[in-house]
Amino acid sequence: MLLTLTVSMSVAKDIMPEKRIYLLDLSGSMIGQGSVRTDNVLDKMKSDLAAAVDWTSLPTEFVFIPFTDRVMPEFGGTDTKKQELMTEISSIEAEAGNTDIASAWECALEKLDSTKVNYIFLLTDGYHNRGISKAGLNSLVKSWPQSTGRCDAEAYFVSLSPKYRTSEIARIFDETDRMSVVETMNICRQTLDVEQTEQQLDNLITVAPDDTNKSCSLLWLWILIAIVLIALILWAIVYWWPQISAVFARMIPISKPVSGQSSKPGTGTAQKNKPGKSDKDEDKEDKSVHFLPWVGKNYKQGIYGRRVLVLGESHYCARQEDDTPYVTRKVIADLLDPNSEHEAYKNTYTKFERALAGKVLDWQEKAELWNSIIFYNYVQIPMTGPRISPTVEEFKDSAQAFFEVLDRYCPDCVIVWGKRLYNNLPQEGCQGPDLQLPDGTFQETWIYTLTGGKRVHVMPILHPSSGFSWDFWHEAIRRYLEL
Repeated sequence: MLLTLTVSMSVAKDIMPEKRIYLLDLSGSMIGQGSVRTDNVLDKMKSDLAAAVDWTSLPTEFVFIPFTDRVMPEFGGTDTKKQELMTEISSIEAEAGNTDIASAWECALEKLDSTKVNYIFLLTDGYHNRGISKAGLNSLVKSWPQSTGRCDAEAYFVSLSPKYRTSEIARIFDETDRMSVVETMNICRQTLDVEQTEQQLDNLITVAPDDTNKSCSLLWLWILIAIVLIALILWAIVYWWPQISAVFARMIPISKPVSGQSSKPGTGTAQKNKPGKSDKDEDKEDKSVHFLPWVGKNYKQGIYGRRVLVLGESHYCARQEDDTPYVTRKVIADLLDPNSEHEAYKNTYTKFERALAGKVLDWQEKAELWNSIIFYNYVQIPMTGPRISPTVEEFKDSAQAFFEVLDRYCPDCVIVWGKRLYNNLPQEGCQGPDLQLPDGTFQETWIYTLTGGKRVHVMPILHPSSGFSWDFWHEAIRRYLEL
């Protein structure tokens, strides 16, 4: 019997095309003229627009909508005509007239495309003085989450000058879901590091004509039965894995480092609390931790009666000098500094703090909240780019440091940013009780049990960087902390 088997596999990647809509305020105030005297930012707007067009690498449709007290003729094109677009951008000039942001905004809403990833960028000084009232404009912009319908869309207020952040419309962008204030238009939500793999199996079977046809048929029957049995066994293992792991967790002691049980002299809890030791001396005892956690000064008092550790995924260090043990602490300290420059990444932390507190915080309340928790980034190796994900090995190599942090600070609860990080956490421990979310669905939780019997509850949430509804997740977190 002659048997030939040919297998072919192909890998395809499905990246959605993008649509970028730019609303360009060309009123006199954009060059420091008119009744409203603001900075002359027209040249900066033109250079930033050209840079944004040149930066884009995915299939993209560009739409530019200039406006003053009226919406002017739009122009645009695709990513295949970048040079022509940049030439047209360079010829933009301010015109006499007032500012009607509402009419331009409504025009942009009509351009949203449900087959693409949509971005709206509003480039204005924020001074609306024509068309509907300012209250009407504020109501129109606040309705953004409902206005997008089924479209995948986000909107950004581009702060061309630090003064523009004080405008009412900038505040609305800061507080509304799927809206943010940014200083750059080089924003892309789609990442190129996740492959969607398609497998095609072509079987070519040639059987030589002989007297063994009957035995050949029986052989294939047994092969088919074996494949079905293997598939059923694998399905059963996957389906019952949480129960299986829970049984093993109870039978086998978990060999993670725990307080007071270290075999190395000077590393137990009693040694850590000796008078005269500085925080830096204690930090050195966690041998595997590279990026030290932010530890709020009131962490021991907790929040809502619980000690909470917030777990991020990784750091992106653009420069070698940024790769220091104190980078996490510097990030949070900068977040709490009212005089520091606003950067786009801070929106992620702002959305999460609102989810934890259940409201928009002033500077004093913000400081009180972050000083009541720990923030720690799990992966202990810096990423080399802003959209690069850690490898499976990098996740695994960071497990020991994670357990050292749990050992030192003994949190009651861990809130994990994103399902990808949660799915790559260590498998020691057992599954916790499912948590019912506000929309009626259920969320898995996990429990790590330290040798001393301390149980640490772990809950994943949607990553607060994009598409994050802080009022929805506030209710989910509140239920979780009551478990």
